[in-house]
Amino acid sequence: MYVQMGLAEMVHTQDGSRVVREFLAYGTAKDWKQILKVLKPHIERMCFDEAQNVLFTALGITDDTKLPSKSLVSEIVD
Repeated sequence: MYVQMGLAEMVHTQDGSRVVREFLAYGTAKDWKQILKVLKPHIERMCFDEAQNVLFTALGITDDTKLPSKSLVSEIVD
């Protein structure tokens, strides 16, 4: 729980962004869903700093086409 709350703040630093990208790269589909659920309210803010690398990784690594488009792209477009 506490780790999930910290992810939204971690992604805005260079080191934190790298750590979250590693979580996405080595995590399971269940892990991806949990991470993206935590980050979803912060996606608009993430587009403008180091956190955008996390978004690129999430779009590139997830094998489910509905999950990224539903949770990431729809937040960016709106």
